[in-house]
Amino acid sequence: MRLALVEVPYDCGRFAERMGRGPRVLAARLPERLAAAGHDVEVRRVRLPAGFHAEVAAVQALQPAVMEAVATTRRDGRLPVVLSGNCGYAALGAAAALGPRAGVVWLDAHADFNTPETSPSGFFDGTSLATLVGRCWRGVAGALAGALPVAEERVLLVGARDLDPEERRMLEGSQVGWLSPEALRGDPNRLDRALEALAASASELYVHLDLDVLDPSELRANRYAVGGGLGVDDVVALIASARRRLPIGAGALTAWDPSHDDEQRGVDVAARLVAALA
Repeated sequence: MRLALVEVPYDCGRFAERMGRGPRVLAARLPERLAAAGHDVEVRRVRLPAGFHAEVAAVQALQPAVMEAVATTRRDGRLPVVLSGNCGYAALGAAAALGPRAGVVWLDAHADFNTPETSPSGFFDGTSLATLVGRCWRGVAGALAGALPVAEERVLLVGARDLDPEERRMLEGSQVGWLSPEALRGDPNRLDRALEALAASASELYVHLDLDVLDPSELRANRYAVGGGLGVDDVVALIASARRRLPIGAGALTAWDPSHDDEQRGVDVAARLVAALA
């Protein structure tokens, strides 16, 4: 498979800090791993323009750059995989590049379905899925590039288990599909049914992998990691099941902070997940 790793090493507009460190490590170490498995790999880099960028301003600057990198990569016949510190600009850029019938499979420990009014932290990433489907930041999102928002019925959230009360209420009242780890374990066929429903309305997929979807026993991805998550094997199997139904047009691995990964499993895990996407 011909791949392009799109390196976007920012966290809240800060270069190579906190979760922004992860993309640089992965972009340096994954190509050799993937080439050894037979893949043709390039690294493409996205950078903020010079100057100060507050968090939302960084999203506005990075989203069109990510979209263009993903679109160019696709035109070159490569599968784009965004390596990103934050979820917001990765998802808003990659999904926008795929067009109006893109479907989204979003794997995350968190729903990212707060709005600025409900968010306890004010962290943009905690609103990123809500922004993607057009529920908040409408003024900001209206200035972004590409095919946005994504229709809620074409989004499947998997693995989310750490939700704020108002966020949960809004998610349960939406058309976004949601499968918690408990739901998956209680009825394994629910995933197949959800993917079939997604395939009926979407033409291809953006697969969003916030690495804290994984249980910390397999990878402690960042400071927000919580127990009760999925295993790497679970995620690999889920990606394979999604690929059987729809082509994967783009993927992203986000939110790995090497300073919280005491056992330094992140590169090995990321290599398995990118190989599954490919």
